[in-house]
Amino acid sequence: MPCERARLAPLYEAAEYCVEGPGGPVVLRVGRPSAAADRLLGRMGAGSLSCITAFNPASKPLSPEENRARQARLARKVAEAGWRALPGVNRDPAGKWPEEETLCILDITPRRARALAREFGQCALLRAERGRAPLLLWSDEA
Repeated sequence: MPCERARLAPLYEAAEYCVEGPGGPVVLRVGRPSAAADRLLGRMGAGSLSCITAFNPASKPLSPEENRARQARLARKVAEAGWRALPGVNRDPAGKWPEEETLCILDITPRRARALAREFGQCALLRAERGRAPLLLWSDEA
């Protein structure tokens, strides 16, 4: 899966990662601490979440039907693994890229999150840990 980091990093870093939590939506941004994210994690009894999508692998657009089918496979895999997850959506605040459904998986290790992202052709994922600013994890790193 070829990922053009120089081109993609600024786009991924500018994106809004919206998590649908029990208290309403929480918007996460790379590098920006979020008290709302900390409250969400506390409410869920979790220390971290990792937002992974199956949409548009390697940031190459697919049809809505293909994306929905891929996302359904991701949701099944997460459920079968027994991970808790919250639904969400990744948004381009400039509106140049379509919204992508995401799953924000609670307390998955960074290594497993990267492996899952790679399995679904993703270059990166967002990781948020309680008390820290969310960060971008590239799936090809160990």
